[in-house]
Amino acid sequence: MFTTQIFGSAIDGQILEFGTSGKLYNSNLVMYDRTSESLWSQAMEGIVGRYAGTKLEKNPV
Repeated sequence: MFTTQIFGSAIDGQILEFGTSGKLYNSNLVMYDRTSESLWSQAMEGIVGRYAGTKLEKNPV
């Protein structure tokens, strides 16, 4: 079984571009945004950096 989630990638009108960091957080892949280099959990919540504590909007699939 697979789960798919889609998140918006804009904060304050700025589109973020994500890459994989190669790190894990609670056994999940950690992403980073190339603009601020903030780290993001797989649930698309900022965990380190400028956007720590920020959650991206989840879009319906």
